[in-house]
This record gives sequence, C-alpha cells and structure tokens, in this order.
Amino acid sequence: SSQLPQVPNDVQVAQLKQQQAQIRLNYASNQTQPVFDLVMGYNGTGYENTKKDARNTALKGQFPDWYVGVNLEIMLQGNQKARQQYFAQNARVSQARLEIRAIETSFSNDWGIRRNDLITAQQVLNSSREEVKLRQSVYDIEFQRHQIGVGLHNFLIQKQVDLIEAQQRLLENKIRFEVAFATLQYTKS
Repeated sequence: SSQLPQVPNDVQVAQLKQQQAQIRLNYASNQTQPVFDLVMGYNGTGYENTKKDARNTALKGQFPDWYVGVNLEIMLQGNQKARQQYFAQNARVSQARLEIRAIETSFSNDWGIRRNDLITAQQVLNSSREEVKLRQSVYDIEFQRHQIGVGLHNFLIQKQVDLIEAQQRLLENKIRFEVAFATLQYTKS
C-alpha cells in the first residue's frame, strides 16, 4: 500500500529539457571538430554567342566538366566560438540534471511528509472512534443509574456533554483525515 506514485509532470518536463540540452551539446561538440568535406561535381559546358545556344551545347554533353576535391578546415587555436558554445551547453546539461534531481528529491520529501500526515490522521481518527464508544457506554451506564434512581442528574448531564464533545472531536478528526488523504492524492498526481 506504500507504493510510490508515478513520476510527476515536472520531472517529465525537466527530463525533456535535459534531452534537448544533450542534443544541443552533441551539436556544439560536433562544431568544435575540424571540417573535412569531400566535394564532387559534374557540369556540361558550352560557349556560344547566345545564352540559348550555349545552354543547348552544354546539355548535349560535348564538353563535360567534372571535379573531385577534399576540403579540410582546421582552425588555428581551435574554433573558439564553437568551444565556448560547447562549454555553455555543457553547463546547461548539468543544470538540467540538477533540476531533475531537485524535483525528484522535493517530490519524495513532500510525498513522505504527506504519507506520514495521513498515517497520523488515521491513528487519531481511530482513537477518536474508541473514545466515542467509551463515552457512549459511560453515558449509557449513567442513564441506567439515573432511570433506577441512584444516579444524579448533574452526572448524567456531564456524561452527555462529554459524549457530545467526543462526537464533535470525532467529526473534526474525520475532516482532518479526509484532508490528509486528499492532499496525499494531490501529491501523487
């Protein structure tokens, strides 16, 4: 019965933020690496007096133009902008992890406190029920004594007042229990 509730929405939102930050971190990490590209191309060329004639000559493939190349870019002293973006994004990922831990810890603490409040409210409610039973039986005995003429009227009235006060406390404790129960259910959602 002391089963932990499902992960609250705050944690799910924080986890999504962390995933997004991790994707951005991976991109920033990629940007700090040297650029190495393979470049290839093919064109048809043609020279004529008019654009239309030049295009027709190029499309016939009579003068093909193709190329293959390698492009390597290595920044001197590294790509400082990309490195700074990487460091900033790394800090955001760390902050997202801390936010998740903080939410989970807060949730665990709050849930534990609410659960203990409910247990205490249940114990007080049970004690109140026992008190009402006891006060009822004392009142019944005093009422019987009064009926046969050996009990005093003042004692009967006092026992009735004690019973009413115990019933009133029972009602108050029922309300406290219901509030504690509702609060725990709210904490779970």
